[in-house]
Amino acid sequence: MEVAIQWLKSILRKPFPFLHPSHSPPPPPPELAASEDGTPKPFPPQAQLLDLSIPLISFCLASATSIALLFPQIHGETPPSIHFFCLALVIAFSSVMVAKFISPKFPYAANMLELSAIFCVATGFYLGITLFLPLSLKIVSWFIYCLSLIVIIVCS
Repeated sequence: MEVAIQWLKSILRKPFPFLHPSHSPPPPPPELAASEDGTPKPFPPQAQLLDLSIPLISFCLASATSIALLFPQIHGETPPSIHFFCLALVIAFSSVMVAKFISPKFPYAANMLELSAIFCVATGFYLGITLFLPLSLKIVSWFIYCLSLIVIIVCS
């Protein structure tokens, strides 16, 4: 039994080096390091925006998914746009997953995949959120989507 436990530990240490007792945590990034007098440095503005954007995007996507799942329960049928919503989320998840695995060898391609995942998540959000809206509000929402996309393209 003890041999099996040692064998299992040796297997787990290879793919998960943080389980090894000699593994020390990485040092904090320079923007989080303490200043000379010992007080922590404030976050740079980009880091603060990033820290707020991830929970906001998660909340919005979860809300859009909940709204999209309510539609078939209320109306009893599945609209075609919910299929595009699911497809956008599948593409986004796949892009992120592939980007994480190829980033050591292909950093530029991984960055492009992550950006395409953000695009797919945004598209899925608009698809999910506009399911219940009347046609006039759908048009306004998709106009805002297209306008946002144009601004992103022009400013990039």
